[in-house]
Amino acid sequence: MSNYTHYVFEAFRVKTLHFFVKPISSTEFTNVFTCAICKYKTINSTILLKWQNERYIIKVDTIKYIERYKRQITVYT
Repeated sequence: MSNYTHYVFEAFRVKTLHFFVKPISSTEFTNVFTCAICKYKTINSTILLKWQNERYIIKVDTIKYIERYKRQITVYT
């Protein structure tokens, strides 16, 4: 995000998803953020969890929510 449009080409050289020129609207931000989440889910479709020397691979799209309490994490699918 920048006030200066001449930075746009430099930003895309590092594989930027989008370039915002200030000021931005909340609608524009929401649309780009939603696209970023979709792209992230495509690239990172699973997560690896380790527990007591065991490894568990969980598909991201099966996770309903994750809860943390003290030092324990519970993943609900």
